[in-house]
Amino acid sequence: NLAGSSGQGVYLRGAWLAVMILLNVFGAAAVVGIAIFSALRAARSGKNLGFMWGNLLIGLGFLIISAAGSAARWWPNWEGSFWVTMALGWLVAYGGFRVITRTAEALRKA
Repeated sequence: NLAGSSGQGVYLRGAWLAVMILLNVFGAAAVVGIAIFSALRAARSGKNLGFMWGNLLIGLGFLIISAAGSAARWWPNWEGSFWVTMALGWLVAYGGFRVITRTAEALRKA
């Protein structure tokens, strides 16, 4: 029943569900917090804002990815909500990676 689906309904309500939610929140906060910290550090240096924008996009991407499980609960009638949210988050994070990569390549050439 799980193959090819979003996994909706696999996690039933209970005390352990709160633990799973907390782990997701803390994990997302750690990744997004580091991305914001790196973006602020890049902005303060003022040398190249490509690193700032790339880190912000990576942080936003992982924030969207961490919301995929919630999206499956928010839109229970839409089977694709989990996967569309997950794909959107990965696309945004990859865009941030590409911004940072292009910025680093431009600096290397200069």
